[in-house]
Amino acid sequence: MRNELPAWQALAAGAKEFQTLPNVALTDPQDRHSQLSFNYANLLFDFSRQQVTGETYQTLHQLAEQAEVKAFIDSLLSGEWRLFFDGIWHIILPACTMAFGVLGIILRTTRSAMVDSMNEPFFQTYLSY
Repeated sequence: MRNELPAWQALAAGAKEFQTLPNVALTDPQDRHSQLSFNYANLLFDFSRQQVTGETYQTLHQLAEQAEVKAFIDSLLSGEWRLFFDGIWHIILPACTMAFGVLGIILRTTRSAMVDSMNEPFFQTYLSY
């Protein structure tokens, strides 16, 4: 499992530390920009305004290496669709599982709002034409 990787454990421990720290994004913005940003394919990726430190940034890189993110991206670029869809499947199933828990609440709220709107005078006028 991904959450058993050493880098994940280090990030989880660091998250507890950040809850007690002041906003580090406001300290020395010019120095943070040079340390926490990079260019790739003429795009600037700037993490200097995020609540991360240099150590967190390095740990995220380690997590990407341990989780084999590069192999996942290479499978997409090289046309190995089976490997790519296998990785996507492991993202889609948990996302759908989490979404279904909230879906009932959203549908019921939407239905309730629609029924209320249908009882309004302007809607009754619209139906009379």
